[in-house]
Amino acid sequence: MVIYIYEVFKTISRDVDLIYLYCFYIGSAFESYDQMLEFGYRLLDEGYAIALIDIKDRKIKPEKRYMDDVDVLMEVDNDLFFDEYLDAGRILRLKLRPFYIDDIRDLKIKPVDRVNVYMLLHISGVVVLTVWVRIRDTDLDFIDLRGLINISDSYMLARLFNNIIKVNLVIMNENKLLNFLGQGNYSHVPNKEGNPSYLSFGEILTFYEDVIHYKFFEERGVKIKKLDELNQKIKYLYNLEYPILIIRSTNGLKLNDFLENYAEYIYSLVIEETDPELVKKFVPGLKDLVFENNFSYEEDKALFVGCGNALIIISDEFKEYIKEKYWVFENELLRYEQEDIVHFEFLILLDQLLEVAYGFISSLPRNISPIQLADIRRELVMYLEEYHSVRMYSYGESREFMEQSKEILGLNYIYDILYEKLDLLDSSINSSFQEISTRLQVILTIIFGAFAVAQTIATLYPENILMVATSALIVIIIGILYLRRMKRWSKSHNFITMKSI
Repeated sequence: MVIYIYEVFKTISRDVDLIYLYCFYIGSAFESYDQMLEFGYRLLDEGYAIALIDIKDRKIKPEKRYMDDVDVLMEVDNDLFFDEYLDAGRILRLKLRPFYIDDIRDLKIKPVDRVNVYMLLHISGVVVLTVWVRIRDTDLDFIDLRGLINISDSYMLARLFNNIIKVNLVIMNENKLLNFLGQGNYSHVPNKEGNPSYLSFGEILTFYEDVIHYKFFEERGVKIKKLDELNQKIKYLYNLEYPILIIRSTNGLKLNDFLENYAEYIYSLVIEETDPELVKKFVPGLKDLVFENNFSYEEDKALFVGCGNALIIISDEFKEYIKEKYWVFENELLRYEQEDIVHFEFLILLDQLLEVAYGFISSLPRNISPIQLADIRRELVMYLEEYHSVRMYSYGESREFMEQSKEILGLNYIYDILYEKLDLLDSSINSSFQEISTRLQVILTIIFGAFAVAQTIATLYPENILMVATSALIVIIIGILYLRRMKRWSKSHNFITMKSI
């Protein structure tokens, strides 16, 4: 007889939010804020978005709305960022159509209400989707919380906005499945038999991504008929995912007591360890480590940053403080949560910017003109300047947190590599322009030299016009042969330079 032993974990919380950040490159940078705004309005007008925040002009569309979360988003941005950064027109926010989860396999949880999806669009073409899943009044232990962090691979029965499904079915060449969609605004994605199909959480986010890509290229007059065509249009296909778990209840404990009692679970969640008992047994000074790595600047609240996910803990005392101070509890608590989320949105955005820049500079063609090199350099400089935009954040705490988190996520290492490659690119551009200058000098020398030779021969042999013309022509032909030799050499030289970058 085989006896299975299952480890039973104690309940950690009954009130949890999962904020899942999903970041991708849209296809190319926007030429201006107005062009980016026009794209945002298209998503709004066609129903893919239900609200747009024009951050530059501090306006929200539509004006008549009942969406407190959108108001909070704009208030937090206005509070966290300098006006100088917001006025520059670098970012745009939208609230996209939500989706609804009816069932989740392998997890005993069911989200409360709908799953909201927000979109942060950067002028560089980087998109951050912020997906907000709320779990209420459910006993959640360590296994449950780990399952939430790894929800990308969990399969669920979800209802999506019909037009999002339609676009995806068309580019997947599954037009016949369109007949199985419901009559309302939201439907389950049908399988080949026409029945509702289970999708992984990651696949649902890909549905949103593909629609945004499709509409982006459609805006530019590019017709996409198949998914392969869509992928070929995108310069860079690398995506980033970063889950943030918010524990919104500490079981009546004060924050410090909660951190002590659940230290092995907290540490394991942040470093993505599967066995808390192993952590408790072998990690020296575990409780001290937990307290030392709390990045929160607010009392009764904890914030931990890991390489693959983050953990925020809001104590019951902190919630009581908000209830006493403010009339609208949920909105104010959302504001405190959103302040932390914005920092992570920009961390993942910066990470993607660096990855896109690295992808561009590592895949330069063998033969590229100096002007193209200069254009690429200009775009790379924009990415790197955003990385060190010290005028972004109004508060010193925000700047300090961002710098600490960049180090943890390894962003500074990528930045240093890119900076070295940018130096090599500068050297290549300079040598290319010097080469062009040298060619021009040779051409001018040949032209003036030919005239000088012709003039000398004309002086010596004034009656022999044929000799004068022939001499000038010979000099020009020799010059052309020399230039062609230089050109072949420069191609070889350019290949070596690009390879080294």
